This record gives sequence, structure tokens and C-alpha cells, in this order.
Amino acid sequence: METIQHIKTNVSILTVAQDLGIQIKDMGNDRWFALCPLHSEDNASLQFYPQQGKFYCHGCKEHGDVLDLYGKVKALPRKEVIEHFAKSLNGSLAKPSAVLPVMLQNEEYYKATEALTAYYAGLLSKESGTAARAYLQQRGIEESHCQMFRLGYVPEQPTATIQALKEVGVSVSQALKWGLLAKSPKSGKVYNPFFGRIVFPVVNGRHVSGFTGRCFNKENQKYINSQGNQFFVKGRNLYGYDLAEKYIKETDTAILVEGVIDVITMHRFGVRNTVSSMGTAVTAHQLETLSRIASKIVVLMDGDGPGRKAGMEAVNVSVKAGLLIQLGFLPDGRDPDDFLRTEGKEGMEAVLTEAQDGIGALMFELEKSPFKIAVWIRQAISSRSDRLDQIVLAKTIAEHLGVTTERLLQALEPAITESTEHKEEA
Repeated sequence: METIQHIKTNVSILTVAQDLGIQIKDMGNDRWFALCPLHSEDNASLQFYPQQGKFYCHGCKEHGDVLDLYGKVKALPRKEVIEHFAKSLNGSLAKPSAVLPVMLQNEEYYKATEALTAYYAGLLSKESGTAARAYLQQRGIEESHCQMFRLGYVPEQPTATIQALKEVGVSVSQALKWGLLAKSPKSGKVYNPFFGRIVFPVVNGRHVSGFTGRCFNKENQKYINSQGNQFFVKGRNLYGYDLAEKYIKETDTAILVEGVIDVITMHRFGVRNTVSSMGTAVTAHQLETLSRIASKIVVLMDGDGPGRKAGMEAVNVSVKAGLLIQLGFLPDGRDPDDFLRTEGKEGMEAVLTEAQDGIGALMFELEKSPFKIAVWIRQAISSRSDRLDQIVLAKTIAEHLGVTTERLLQALEPAITESTEHKEEA
């Protein structure tokens, strides 16, 4: 079971599909489609869900994870599929394969991102980065923090960026394909998508898998992320994980915040077991990654309306993933960065100490509508396919409702049975 989980965590289903000769089309909004190799068709009905590492064919109804995909296309028994990937992960293949872990699968791409990281960091330290450095210092981020997180800056001119890529053997066309460069649809000119921004490298394993760019004026979108590709899927990454992992293990607690600067500030104030979802909604993959090294996960949100809504969504994601989280809420209008700079580490520790059980917080939000509570409970428990998982979740919910677990399960039994039968048919 541990080997299978290791494979699912470290192998990209998009890369495996491409290795199998499947031509994937990016339809935007993390929607990836291809012609299904398992049946004859003219329209692409095979959809990939890279954040979950799964696929589903809307035509022939075949579905599963990366192991199922490889086994079905190659017509191999599951045992042989597992052995194949296990050998790849252990580095025993004589020749590099596209089914190697994401962190090792394409040396050329990671050479490019490492080269750009060094190049951007150099620009931040030079005269071209004066305004960017001033902004960071205003936020309390000094040179030592820039070096620790390998921060950089991108000026407007793309020429030097192209040269930095060429020095490691990466062509403009390849950089465009990966999203490291972009082309204007109007003028056709090549440009750096992060121009005029402070750049935050995102480290996955031992390599930079992508970047987050922060604009420090009010003219443009505040944050942008690298274009999604087989190496960088935002919902599968956690900013700051490479630096926080040690402290998460030591404290057995992971703190998940929204912004990348929030992570740096948390580290500055000694709360080093902190990572960021990079401005996106919390995903099951992010929570599962943290759950493997910590028994306690605290999702820290702003206390305003959108922050509380995002917290409730995180609870729903965690329940569907079979995990339990805690929610910490800051005062309205405050984020971890400005809160720490006024209230200090002690104030933050107080907020974290008062973090609520996720399900309890959600129940509180829904308490004005008994109908909504009933619908949520039914969906939450029915989403668990394992009976033991259903009982564990039911016990937690029952404690908040003040009823027995047996009574709750008895009331939901028809819905659970119906859901289980539906899944088996699927």
C-alpha cells in the first residue's frame, strides 16, 4: 500500500499519458482532454484530473488512477504495473523514462527553471531590482530572507531571459511550450510573463517546478502563477514546503495559509511550519501531502466573509479526502503578514491555539439552516466508500450534534446504501 501511494504521489498522470503516446490538449482551467486509446472515437472524450491523479472517459466510461491508465493501455495486470513504476522510482531503469517522478522526469526543464531562478535572483540584487527591494524591505523582507526563499525580479526586457535559457540549451520555442516565455497574440513578440514582478520560485522535491509572480504596483493583477504543464500543477504544490517540512515534522503540525508573502513572514517570526496554497482554493492533494508528515493541519484564513467561505470549502475538501482539519480565523481584514507585524508571534500563537475543529466550524456556519446541515451530513458520509471511514466521520459529526453515532448512521443508512450501489455500478 505504501509503494502504491508513493507512486501516485510522485508520478504525473499527464506525463504517463504522453509517454503512452496519448496527445493531450489543454482546454484551460485545468481541463485536459485526449482521444481515448481504449475505444474508437473521433471526439476527445478522455479527461484527465491532474490534481487528483485520475482519468475518466466520457465515452467508454473507463476510469481510474495513473496505475489503471498504464495497465489498461498496456494490457498489463496490476502487479506488473506496480513493479514497473516501482523500478522507475528506484532509478533502476537503464534509460530515463517519462514515468519517473515529477521531480526527475525532465532534466532539461529543471535546468531551465534553475537557470531562471539564479538569473532572477541576480536581477533583484542589481540596480534593476532597486524598486523591488524597496518594496520587500517595506514588507520587512530583508536580503537574508530573499536568499533563503531565492526571491528574484524580472525587468521588462525579455532579451536577457532568452539568453539565460539559451545558455542551458533551451530554445525559445521550447520555453514557449513550457510557459517560461509567452508570445503576444497581437504583435507576436516574445515576452517574459513575469516582467515587472517579484518572483517566488516554487520548489517541488529538489527542483524548481514553477514560479509565482507578485506585482508591487496597483496597475496589474497582484499575483500570477506559472502556466500549468506536466511539471507544474498549482494544486499539487505547496509554496515553502521545502523549508517548512523539517519544522512540520518536529511539531507534528502543518499551518496552511493563502499567500506566499504570508509564508515568508510566518518564517520570519519563527512560525516555520507554514506553507501556502499559492492563492488557490485548498486541494485534496495539498492536504494529503501535509497529512503524511503531520497529524494536525490548521488552515489559517482571514476572518472576513470570503475567508470564512474559503475555510468552509477547505473543510468540504478535507472530508471528501478522508481527513480532518482545523480552521484558524484572523480578525476581519487581517492577513498573517500584517497581523504578525502588529501582534507578533504571541498574537499568532493565540489565534492558532483557538483554531476550531473544521467540522464544528462548518456546523456553526450552517446552524441557521437545519436542512443544509442534513444535506451536508448525508453527502459527507455517503462520499466515504469505506464503512470504517463512515463510522469515524459519523462519530465526529454526532459529537457536534449531541446524538449517538448509531442513531446518526441509522438515519442515514438508506442514503449510504444508495450511494454505495451507485459507486459500484460506476
